Amino acid sequence: MPDLSAERARIYAHEVSEFATAEANEVAVRLQYGARSIAVARFSELWPQHARNPQTRRALQAWYLYAFEQHLAEPVAGTVQTINGKQAGRALATVMEQTRVHHAVTVGVITALAQDARILARKTAVARGQLLEAALNARINRLFPLPKPADRQLRPAITAQWYARSFRAMIGPKVLDVPTAPVTPTEVDRVGSCLADNQARLLYQDGDPIGLPGERTWREYASWWWVNQRTQQRVRWLRIEGYGGPGREVEESKLAMTSFGRLPPYLQSRLMHQNPPTDLELNIGQPVASGTAAERAARMFDAEPRTPATDAEQGAERVIFARGGGAIPVRDMPDLAPVVNALRELQQNNQGGRQKVLGLAYTNRWWNDPRKLQQATEMRSAGVKARDIAAKLGISVGSMYYGLKTSGASSETLLNRRILDAQQGSGKRHNSSRAARTRRPRTGERQTEGRREGRD
Repeated sequence: MPDLSAERARIYAHEVSEFATAEANEVAVRLQYGARSIAVARFSELWPQHARNPQTRRALQAWYLYAFEQHLAEPVAGTVQTINGKQAGRALATVMEQTRVHHAVTVGVITALAQDARILARKTAVARGQLLEAALNARINRLFPLPKPADRQLRPAITAQWYARSFRAMIGPKVLDVPTAPVTPTEVDRVGSCLADNQARLLYQDGDPIGLPGERTWREYASWWWVNQRTQQRVRWLRIEGYGGPGREVEESKLAMTSFGRLPPYLQSRLMHQNPPTDLELNIGQPVASGTAAERAARMFDAEPRTPATDAEQGAERVIFARGGGAIPVRDMPDLAPVVNALRELQQNNQGGRQKVLGLAYTNRWWNDPRKLQQATEMRSAGVKARDIAAKLGISVGSMYYGLKTSGASSETLLNRRILDAQQGSGKRHNSSRAARTRRPRTGERQTEGRREGRD
């Protein structure tokens, strides 16, 4: 890097910061889509795409993705982001309407899906943070190759750490769960001065800017501003930042009543960026004289020295920073057994001739329900007519006969289509077939009876 004048160095520092911020925004979007694709693939394992009854599948998938995204943002959003009861009730009502199962069974399915989504979200958040750090180190090595020897090239080392500082300032609150102080024009000016002088000077120590005037630090000033706002002003600001609006009144109210320290890191950073102390002046500390160029540049930003990128980090960089990238490899996926068991219970308790939930079979055979089978057998043994049994069970007469036959019932009374009702008071049975009811006595028989009566 050639020698820079003070003005050119400031412009260069500003451009590097803007470039890092733009890339951080793009990476955050890719990581968001990558995490969502993991949840979609996970739900597809539970419920394949070819399964019928699409309305039930869409309702449960929407519920699973909602729970996943809420729990994925749980570390970032703190304790104020909770599951919306309206969303759970909407999914519960849709599934009950489509499957006609018992309320307790449906609640078990909704709960099992939410628990599985929470476990998957936590593992995804950990994997996403590790992947991002690896990709960032490889990205810096690609943009600012390590010079030889490193001790003689201080400006590239400062520029690389400045890129990392600007990148983390934007993506930290959104992805890494780190409330980071935003980059200010004063800091850009001080970095430009260091680049122009080719000298590393302390800008940060223990994560805080050096030389802030007054009794309150930057964070304390933002906290003071939040405390002195009315609730309606907080609500209005939260809506502008996208943390409120119609349908989220409960979460919005809880967030507005939360202290500054319990706000999501992203909102803390936004408040710190929008409300810096009016007399903010970032003074440059003493120069960093010990160590290599990479160590001095890292000390300047209170960071770790950059290291050469490994093959794994280069692969992560291609995934994260390439267009269309964002795939997040999550190892040790949660166990499918709890959710599968809950869905099987929902499938087995499906009533009313509706389609099965998992799509493994397209008709719900009533004789698979032992309660219905026992009820039909007892009613048929008692002489109840087939049409009355079918009406009681909500099925057709043919399905009733076929079900009893398929179930392995051995009584001829259950398998015969003729209705053999017991006559009250006599214990006799009458032939109820159509031929017996419509048969008329022959003329010869009447004459025989008459002759016998005459003889008597």
